[in-house]
Amino acid sequence: MYPVLFEIWGLKFHTYGVAMATAFIVAIYFSSRRAPKDGIDPNLVVDAAFWLFVGTLLGGRLAFIIEHIREYRQYPLEALKIWKGGLVFYGGFIGAITLAGIFVWTRKVSLFKYFDLLTPYAGLGYAIHRAGGCFMAGCCYGKPTDLPWGVAFHDHRSLIPDELMGIRLHPTQLYEALNGLVLFTLLLFLRSRKKADGELTALFFLIFAVNRFIIEYFRGEKGRELWGSLTSVQVESFFLFAFGLAIFLIARRKHGTQPGNK
Repeated sequence: MYPVLFEIWGLKFHTYGVAMATAFIVAIYFSSRRAPKDGIDPNLVVDAAFWLFVGTLLGGRLAFIIEHIREYRQYPLEALKIWKGGLVFYGGFIGAITLAGIFVWTRKVSLFKYFDLLTPYAGLGYAIHRAGGCFMAGCCYGKPTDLPWGVAFHDHRSLIPDELMGIRLHPTQLYEALNGLVLFTLLLFLRSRKKADGELTALFFLIFAVNRFIIEYFRGEKGRELWGSLTSVQVESFFLFAFGLAIFLIARRKHGTQPGNK
């Protein structure tokens, strides 16, 4: 598509990096606007954003490097070129919730309440990142398809392998973006209907894990199998689903033990 958004004085602004920054800013902006209604200081949301960003960047990039360790052994400096694309969601997810979670916990704010505030807008940010970043950069591409919505890439600056240039592929980046929009819309709808803090966070993990597991069948990269025919992402999706289920049960149990809720 358009891996390079524009160029000024020889400096290239890659679409992937611009989309990632936009997604992050949008998510934090709407979260901070909503924070007072949820009983959270907007300044806390803004301050925690730094740790979310660092955690996402470090965790996501580290996981990507591990998945492609053979390539980076030969060209180690390529590992630093994050603007070209190359973040693994689960790595970024672990890094983000770990660093931001520690920061919020030290401020004595409920982690469940904080992540419930954040998750709907995380879905929106994820959609922006996948559609505006991954799709334009050509990373996270799908398998060849004859379906009418298949997309062919022609820009050799993109991350699509040369042998797949000009071939119609599943637009898995847009499937992922749709996943994010579903989460954004559904969690906003359920926000005023939740019974306990932590439920929105749990639902985010549960729904994301199921959708990500399914979408993985349409991904086109080779050598991603980890356990039989299951890829590393699909195996990780099992753990994310279990994690989301545990959060849901803990949130409901905690709610049930509060006075007046039995």
